[in-house]
Amino acid sequence: MLEEGYIEPSESPWAAPIVLVKKKNGDTRFCVDYRGLNNVTKSDSFPLPLIQSIVQRVGQATTWSTLDLAAGYWQVRVAPEDRPKTAFVTPHGTFQYCVMPFGLKNAPATFQRLMNKVLAPFLGKFCEVYLDDIVIHSQNEEEHIGHLRQVLRALQKAGLVLNVEKSKFFKRELDFLGHHFTQEGLKPQEDKLEAIKNYPRPRNVKALRRFLGMCSWIKNFIPKFAEKAKPLYELTRPSHGWRWGDGEQRAFDLLKHALLNPPVLQFFKQEGELFLYTDASEVGLGATITQKIGDQERILGYASRVLSSAETNYSVSERECLAIVWACEKLKDLLFNSMYRDYRP
Repeated sequence: MLEEGYIEPSESPWAAPIVLVKKKNGDTRFCVDYRGLNNVTKSDSFPLPLIQSIVQRVGQATTWSTLDLAAGYWQVRVAPEDRPKTAFVTPHGTFQYCVMPFGLKNAPATFQRLMNKVLAPFLGKFCEVYLDDIVIHSQNEEEHIGHLRQVLRALQKAGLVLNVEKSKFFKRELDFLGHHFTQEGLKPQEDKLEAIKNYPRPRNVKALRRFLGMCSWIKNFIPKFAEKAKPLYELTRPSHGWRWGDGEQRAFDLLKHALLNPPVLQFFKQEGELFLYTDASEVGLGATITQKIGDQERILGYASRVLSSAETNYSVSERECLAIVWACEKLKDLLFNSMYRDYRP
């Protein structure tokens, strides 16, 4: 890193410790523990894109390409006056970063802002970006060539370099943001399912939260996910205490089975009529959104949440009304996309 100009010697009063993390392939990853710096850093509120909105736009295409930036964060230079804050201590002395390191609390927001600025003319049309994940989506190969050319020129103009070996071009299937896109529909990415399948019974709150975090990526594939997962989420509360019993084991097994056998979801089409089905129980709210294409009604996705303690006191009719209002808000991107208003006389 020193020879390549990513770091430089430092005399900074800041001094974060280094952490060596063993990767799955046996290699060692060099990390810096920036918790001290992050604790005194003002948060950058720049938002990340909504994954479900990206998924619906990407799913409209038939041809995809993904672009991988070579060490994306390291292509962002750190202002000279801020470099001392990134200093870290090693047995060979103190060094500081000249480029944006991993571990800084505002690094994701900074990088997303950069990518949004560089690719602004194309976002939401034929290009999507989530941090350093870039996808170009088109209706046919001829159109795709033009889209690729525009995106590549924008990246070149910004001085951003691609990792060509990890980039993929003109694909008919796509793995992106934990989802597997095909011409037939949408499924969870296979490696995500494999990780859930092999996940052992959690022995503490930290392990349980990690499992629930893995599940949250694909919860829109599972009807009444929140209701199924409720006993496990309750176990993560500090006031609950760690008590793994038969109920928690049943919920863990049920959730695993549902996640490992997900339906193939379909993508929204402009020409089809949408149907929203809602449900309210004593535990939670659920919603299913479908679309009728010809004589076939196709599932676009599911949504769910548990009731708050106050909402559990609602009457049956109040809970049903709550489910309708909540579902319309939760799925508004899909519902509003289906609406067309013409105010012209």
